[in-house]
Parts: sequence; C-alpha cells; structure tokens
Amino acid sequence: MVNRVEGCHPDTIVLYLSKYEIPGRGFQVDNRKLAKAFKALSHPNRLQIYQEILRRRSLSSKEFAGCALTDFISALNVGAPTVSHHIKELVNADLISVEKQGKYVTCFLNEATCEYLQLFFRDKGSLDKGSLQNHEEKV
Repeated sequence: MVNRVEGCHPDTIVLYLSKYEIPGRGFQVDNRKLAKAFKALSHPNRLQIYQEILRRRSLSSKEFAGCALTDFISALNVGAPTVSHHIKELVNADLISVEKQGKYVTCFLNEATCEYLQLFFRDKGSLDKGSLQNHEEKV
C-alpha cells in the first residue's frame, strides 16, 4: 500500500520505496538492484547464459572460467546480434562483466552481485547486517 504524501513529487515516493529497512536489523535492502537482476534473468535465453557462466565459474582452471560469445550463439541457436543484446542486458544488471580481446568477447560472473543474490535467497529476502556490510565493501 502506498500512502500519498502531500506536496511530494511521485518520483520521491518511488525513490523512497526503492529501499526498505528490515525491522530490527538496522540496514536497507536495495529493491532496485534486485529488480534489475530479476528482470534481466526473466528471459529464458539470458537465464541460460547466466547459468552457463555460473557453471564455468565452478571449473578449477581460470582459463575456462569465462564464456565466449560464440559459445552462446551455438548453444542458443540464435544470431550474434540477439546474443549481444542479451549479454548487454546482463551487464547492465551488473550480473556479468565482459572482456574484449580483439574481436573476441568473453563473459565473466560478477561475483559481488552473485553473492548478493545468494544472500537474498538464503535468508528468504532479508540480509543480515554483517552479510550486507561485507558485500558492500566488495562493490
């Protein structure tokens, strides 16, 4: 429920609601950051790309920790412009980062955002103060 505030611009209300404090915990969870990540992952192809990057991250060799753009073109059976668009959306949501080496693009997991999402789900939507502070120091 949103209460209208006299003399307050509607954008101010949206900004106010973008973060909420968890009672008794004394800190805020950033709803905009979470919504941005969830929106990016709501597309099946982007979710598949993210899952593949997560899978590669677990490999022991740093050489295989990233995924090349060409890997996704083959796996998803879509064109390069479509894959590039999906990669851009994941980068904009801070879920992944990209490194360009000549004409090759390699995608890597954004560890800080991955940890933030894991903490969110682990604690069923509420992060403890220590976990949040540790995460914010990494970002």
